[in-house]
This record gives sequence, structure tokens and C-alpha cells, in this order.
Amino acid sequence: MSRIRTLSSVSALLGLTVLAATPALGATAAPKALANPAKTCAQLTSRFQKYLGEGMNAQLAQFVSPAFVIERNDGTIGSWPTYLNDHPIFTGWNIAVDFAQFSSPAITCVAMTSTTQLVDGISVVSVPTKNMSTYVWQRGAWRITSYGRFNALS
Repeated sequence: MSRIRTLSSVSALLGLTVLAATPALGATAAPKALANPAKTCAQLTSRFQKYLGEGMNAQLAQFVSPAFVIERNDGTIGSWPTYLNDHPIFTGWNIAVDFAQFSSPAITCVAMTSTTQLVDGISVVSVPTKNMSTYVWQRGAWRITSYGRFNALS
């Protein structure tokens, strides 16, 4: 009886795993190839920066994966729920993609970015900083999964 129960549990677990890996009903499958991965990286990173703007939390919440992790210039690490409640407000940005690596369903981007953000009501422009981000195709759309900003070594 125990062996039957174990096989039944394994079967149920495998069924749930397959179900979890299956795209949502009506969701489009991840792209198998990208014509220009660097352009896709620039578009996705620009979208992320845009959603960090004033009043864009609803769009940001849809774009950020529940697995999201960020490492900031100062070395602090944030996760999805805390970041959504305490993120910078961007008013402008520049992006230059250095490298893009695509393997469905994920794309990883390395770019040099500078941002304009509000700090205590004052507009501050950052120095250009290297960053790395990963986007994964989830529920029929790209979602940002990780983002790291790196200071230059001195």
C-alpha cells in the first residue's frame, strides 16, 4: 500500500511540474530565436527604466518576475516585494548595450547606463555604470529576473 501511495505522490508531483512549466492558457510561447538580441536587450532595459518612473508601479509590478533580485552599486541586495515598495524614481536614462546572450526562454544583457533620478526632489544624473540584467519569458511576456549595477574598480 505504501508503494502505491508513493507512486501516486510521485505521479501527482510530476503532473504539477509539467503543469507549472506549461504556458498559461492563451499565453504565447517563448521566442526560439531573436533577430537582434542587442536591440531586444536595449528595449527591455529601457522598459525597466521607464517603469521606474513616477506613477508606473502597476506596470513595474507586471514586468518584474517574482524571482527578481537586484544588487545596487552600494552592494545592497533587494528582492521583488521590497524593491517594488522602495525603488528610485527615474526621469531619464541612456543605454548602450555591450553584450547580449539569448537562449530561449532567457536573455542576458550587459550595458552601460546612466540615469536621471529624483533624490529628495532634486534631479540627479548618475555617472555611466555597467549593469547586467536577465529577462525570462514568463506567462507570455518578458519579465526581468535580475539586475545588477557595478562600479568600476579603482
